[in-house]
Amino acid sequence: MLVTTQTTKKPAQRTRKSTQPNKELKVNETADSPPIVQDPLLPHLLELPFDAYLQIVALLLERLGYKDVEQAGRTDWKGRNRFGGFDLLATRPDLFTVLPGGIAPRRSVVQVKQFDKKTRVFQRHVDELRGAAIRAGASEAILLTTGLVSSVIDARALSSPILPVRLIGGGELLTLLREHLIGVTEKGELDHALLDRLTSQARGNGRGDCQTGLAVCDDEGKPDLKLTVEILAYSKKS
Repeated sequence: MLVTTQTTKKPAQRTRKSTQPNKELKVNETADSPPIVQDPLLPHLLELPFDAYLQIVALLLERLGYKDVEQAGRTDWKGRNRFGGFDLLATRPDLFTVLPGGIAPRRSVVQVKQFDKKTRVFQRHVDELRGAAIRAGASEAILLTTGLVSSVIDARALSSPILPVRLIGGGELLTLLREHLIGVTEKGELDHALLDRLTSQARGNGRGDCQTGLAVCDDEGKPDLKLTVEILAYSKKS
């Protein structure tokens, strides 16, 4: 498990939603990305503080065979980290990279998007992540989102032998989480014990802290209460 050291405001208590998954899972059809299942787990993922959401993704990477999963420094939904361009680091012990001095496990960088089901990942996100991965000396990159993946992304770039980029959209993410029992129990119900524990341990902000009309965040990702009040006052006058 990842350990965060940043201490900020105490996160708000999560609002519990229905714990029962739909027996007939409906899908949200989109023209340019795979459908996202209307899974009751999704709104809980979106309301988690960002560093708690990173913990969920880290657990999934470990179940998928990645080792040495660590946080790159970012704990806020809107904020900066000391590396820039990615949120997690990991290695693949089953895959190796040939180096001048020998071989080493393949190093991976992971960028995590906590997008709603209507927000897409586009080609520019892939290009930015590949650039960050090259600077970090990684051998592969993973872009994971709770939202959608645009079909206009160049498939050739994703399968590049030099530095492949794997895209995991919201539909695939939800499927993987359920397959590996992360956020859900063996009965398919929401794992509130895990979600509540990660929320209570979180030190970063979340989507709800940085949404227009609720709070405006500064460049460091911290809610700027003064600016928020000014914007709300202006909106009322308008």
